[in-house]
Amino acid sequence: MCLCGAGILRRYAVASQRSSILITVNTAAQSIWDTPGDTPLIDPLRLVGVDHNAAKVETREQISFQLDELDSLLVKLRADLGLREIVALSTCNRTEFYWVADSEPSVADFFDALGNKQAPATIEALSYQYRGPAVAAHLFRVVSGLESMIVGETQIHHQVKRSYEIARHAGASQACFNVLFQKAFEVAKTVRSDATLKLYRASVPGAAVQLAQAVFDTLASASIVVVGTGDIAEVTLKEMRDAGARNVTALSRQPEARTAWAEKNHIELGDLESLPGRLAGADIVVTCVGTDESVVAAAHIGRRDRPLLIFDLGVPRNVDPDVSEIEQVYLHNIDDLRGVANRNRARLQSEIERAEAIIDKALAAYVNECRAANAGTTIRDFRANAEAIATDEFQAVLTRLDHLSDKDKEEVRRLLSRVVGKIVHPPTEAMREASKQGDGHATILWARRILGLHKE
Repeated sequence: MCLCGAGILRRYAVASQRSSILITVNTAAQSIWDTPGDTPLIDPLRLVGVDHNAAKVETREQISFQLDELDSLLVKLRADLGLREIVALSTCNRTEFYWVADSEPSVADFFDALGNKQAPATIEALSYQYRGPAVAAHLFRVVSGLESMIVGETQIHHQVKRSYEIARHAGASQACFNVLFQKAFEVAKTVRSDATLKLYRASVPGAAVQLAQAVFDTLASASIVVVGTGDIAEVTLKEMRDAGARNVTALSRQPEARTAWAEKNHIELGDLESLPGRLAGADIVVTCVGTDESVVAAAHIGRRDRPLLIFDLGVPRNVDPDVSEIEQVYLHNIDDLRGVANRNRARLQSEIERAEAIIDKALAAYVNECRAANAGTTIRDFRANAEAIATDEFQAVLTRLDHLSDKDKEEVRRLLSRVVGKIVHPPTEAMREASKQGDGHATILWARRILGLHKE
């Protein structure tokens, strides 16, 4: 478990696996929660998650959820945990909760809402927790594909975007996350548009194809069945065809409802009920269905006189693990692709570092923008406070200025206003400049205290 303290983010570095994370913060800048003194768009951010680095697929499938469950999950979490904002994400690699609240729910509170059967200490040991700028840093990396097992895969961008849109339409994503997630999508687009990066050609199905090519001399003559008609299935078709596959069939629970998908992908689309019969002649099967139930069981597969390679890309898993006990059947779940993933990561290390440099620069700019906006709030408060004092003092002496004409009284009022402007100008300029510096957040916090704007 990693819990990153609030303060000024100095560095967020992730090694090839997140078993080594370095997050250094300036603890001198103590956050003052829920007062105008902190940075409202940054400091309240919280994240708790479990991903492929610490948890095996057997655990991840127990704490996953489908998109059609997300609306009700958001309602439950907001009501039960008193969350002001919440965006929840579940993919084959991770389950994450991005949240803002006035209290600090436990790790188990979030995962128990998914029916988690793990002990609180177990799920906490598998989890990571971030706060403040580290949440933004992590999200930028996730959306850009750097935190995926298959580094650089692009499906995660669409998955995060769909989850965010559901939260936004439900009113669960508001000021903090509307700003943060839009910025994350911009950052990911910037990274992927860098023409010199070769990073973004990888995918989970692509890793499966690499393993298939190691078993079969050629995919041109292989009989391939793809179970599912979602984004992953579409990428699978492309990867298989790019590798030379010619005999590919797709199966769906409701083929009549997916004719447009079949036409778009130029594929024969059959009914999932025909799967047992198709397995007899198949060489490769790829499953990628969003379901809590197995779609391929041992009973579906008869005796084999040649190899059958099955790639289960679903989380929860689509294939009963007992299938692997059948002779000539070779079952690989998504975690079994890690060897390919690690080889790709090592080969692309220089590309990863270049992408990280782009993200680091974008993160620094984003944090500074948010803190500059907070400086603007402090400046407005400072000026308003000074003007209010001047107005009160003017009103207090107004009865002693009866000998002055109304024109002269107005001139005195304007004089006070100009004096206020000249007094507040140097501090406000200093605050604007300070907000752009690495320690600007601490300066603004202390400025609020010194200027009497912080309320205990």
